[in-house]
Amino acid sequence: GEGGLSHKDVSERNDAANIFIGDLKPYQSAGFNWLVSLYDQGLNGILADEMGLGKTVQTIALLSFLAEQRGVWGPFLVIAPTSTMHNWVSEMSKFCPEMKVIPYFGANPNERKLLRRMWSNPAALGSPSAPFHVLVTNYKLVVSDEKHFARVKWQYMVLDEAQAIKSSQSQRWRTLLAFPTRNRLLLTGTPIQNSMAELWALLHFIMPELFDSFTDFTDWFSKDIESSAEGKGGGMDQTQLKRLQVILQPFMLRRTKKDVLDELVRKVEEEVRTPLSKRQRYYYDMLRRRVTSAGELLDRRMLSRDDKRLHSLMNLVMQFRKVCNHPEIFERRDFVSPLHFSDPSLPPLPVPP
Repeated sequence: GEGGLSHKDVSERNDAANIFIGDLKPYQSAGFNWLVSLYDQGLNGILADEMGLGKTVQTIALLSFLAEQRGVWGPFLVIAPTSTMHNWVSEMSKFCPEMKVIPYFGANPNERKLLRRMWSNPAALGSPSAPFHVLVTNYKLVVSDEKHFARVKWQYMVLDEAQAIKSSQSQRWRTLLAFPTRNRLLLTGTPIQNSMAELWALLHFIMPELFDSFTDFTDWFSKDIESSAEGKGGGMDQTQLKRLQVILQPFMLRRTKKDVLDELVRKVEEEVRTPLSKRQRYYYDMLRRRVTSAGELLDRRMLSRDDKRLHSLMNLVMQFRKVCNHPEIFERRDFVSPLHFSDPSLPPLPVPP
């Protein structure tokens, strides 16, 4: 892998919990075992598998294992972008229905106040009969409602798309760093960036005592390492790269699709031909009339790059693509809500083609 342990380096010791419903691929099982070993050693880590390799399911396997095999039924806090919150809730319900998961979401402060009643009695948390085991929220709310979250001793704090805390100058980074939690896990499909400041921000977040000083951290490397990584000095040499990997290895696991290709299900592509809708055909014919002849589109080789006709034709091709993808891309149309009550005395709105 890149800057971490390869999945073959992690010895499998634990089976997934009985309450975990699903089958882990071998590399996912290795990742799950790596997460368990981090927990048992009191360490935090970064699971940086490439997007699509199942970081969510490996995390759910860990949380269900802690509940069943370690007697730790949360409370677990998952912080994710708003766009992935629903996926976390549905995946938790699918793979581990015995664990109670609640989404903490909503613009109305009173609605969130009702949700917070679930942890008004901290002594009731952390058992199979607790009001909840996993709470899923987003980065915005966890900062705005910080004082309420800080009252709970979280067993695990999981940050999805952890590049959201890459700046140590941000309020978000400082707020989450102060949260009372036994363990922290960062999930990111983005390889560690070239910026030493961003790398230190993530490493300090998971191991603040070890990566205490940014100055000391940068002193590990020669002064030209950052400029080399950014392409100003011809690339990072092998010595510098190995030094970076030595630092990251105990705390970060990254596998790419290339690393685990033999374990992935073969991708099946199916082409489905679909006719144009009535509205698409209308726009398509309208564009078609702008082309004086079929040969005009085919004869691009005769046109120079600077020829205005070429630019005009290329623009026309793009318009055709928009129409074929979806007519709304080509031309927006305002819709009337089904709950909209119109004045019956007025004539009906014309239906566009």
